[in-house]
Amino acid sequence: MFQLILLSIAAVVTFPGLFRTISSGIDDSWQVGLHRTTIEGLRYGREVILHYGPLGYLTVPLLISKHLWLQSVLYIVANHILFYLSLFFFLRRKKLDWINSLYLIVAILVIFLIIQPILGGVLKITLISLLIFNYLYLDAKKIKVLFGLPLAILHSVLFYIKLSDGIAAFLLLLTFLSILLLERRFKEVSIIFAAYFFAIVILGLLVIGLPRDIALFFYNSYQIADGYTDAMAISGKLWHVLVFSIMLLYIVVIPVSLKFRWLSSNLLLDQFHKIKISLHLIKDDNFMYSRLVNTKKMYKSYSLKPQTYHLLSGHTVDIFPWDIAITEQYGFRWIPRPVFQSYFAYTDYLDSLNQRHFLTVHSPEYLLYLEYRPER
Repeated sequence: MFQLILLSIAAVVTFPGLFRTISSGIDDSWQVGLHRTTIEGLRYGREVILHYGPLGYLTVPLLISKHLWLQSVLYIVANHILFYLSLFFFLRRKKLDWINSLYLIVAILVIFLIIQPILGGVLKITLISLLIFNYLYLDAKKIKVLFGLPLAILHSVLFYIKLSDGIAAFLLLLTFLSILLLERRFKEVSIIFAAYFFAIVILGLLVIGLPRDIALFFYNSYQIADGYTDAMAISGKLWHVLVFSIMLLYIVVIPVSLKFRWLSSNLLLDQFHKIKISLHLIKDDNFMYSRLVNTKKMYKSYSLKPQTYHLLSGHTVDIFPWDIAITEQYGFRWIPRPVFQSYFAYTDYLDSLNQRHFLTVHSPEYLLYLEYRPER
């Protein structure tokens, strides 16, 4: 009973904000872009290329469209409930005493109030929930394979929210299935993997479209990941390579030992972003805001001359280099290029996609370029 009380208190204290202010800045602009591109029905992978996918708006509760905002709120609340459900079943399964339970609750508060805002908010909590449920499934003496189907589907959804977290979920699932294989639970492995694969395909057909568009979404998302890796890479020393090789060997070999399966999964979750295929983490503030639009900051950052506003008003426009949030302040008709945040066009290929867009009949009538001095 005391565990339920502690979890309930922690759930209330860490309850996520259900509104995000629209403000100026890099992060605010791509978050506005997530909602705007969804409202306009643009196809991700072909007409929109970003580090987030077609369901990325679920993680950012902006009130641009009431319909999308409600979906975002439902996702965030469901994600919060899922996390505490996983902890509840974990505590009940392990039968921890009140001291260890209290220690766990304190760790949760640290994760939510300190670590979560730095690491990227909602999606990292989803990964932790999946990690715990995977562990509980493996630890159960008797469990029906049907309980593995929701796990498979939840792992697949993350691919269409943010590709890097989808990769993380895939690695978690791979560890989970590897352990099942070692336990000779072949039927469960085949059913769960088939459910995972078909969930990716069916969800892709629903939120993206044709199979070739799904393939293009994954390919172009990889291009952004690969371009980012090249842009951020620096020359290292031989001992760096050795340390990385040992780490990679460690997280691959450890799952072979069943008694270390919890540790191995945890290390996998913590270290997957250090592998080349990982995408970078974007800082995501997670605070409850009292206003939906930070009007003062918006006008300070995006103060246009009256003649500029009248010139653009009623016409289609794209924004350079990344200040998409200005469209919400002035009500411009935004027609985005595929890689609508210029700093994401890392490669010639990504640049060429934007170039081809401006040569078509779908290009905007005006380009608005804002001079921007990055904050230090």
